[in-house]
Amino acid sequence: MSDNGNIIEVSGQKSHTYTFEIKSDDKPNNIVGADNWVYDSQTKQIIISKKGKGFKFQIE
Repeated sequence: MSDNGNIIEVSGQKSHTYTFEIKSDDKPNNIVGADNWVYDSQTKQIIISKKGKGFKFQIE
């Protein structure tokens, strides 16, 4: 997994369902490449779901 600021990239050998919890003071406008995402304003976290073995998504 690599994190280049607003882009997160994952590469693996088998397909898995991933859940990412990322702290953020602000709700993003969109997350390109995510299967599903929500912003929890109480905990100030973005919760992102993505299934695959190799993918990247960008937080906008």
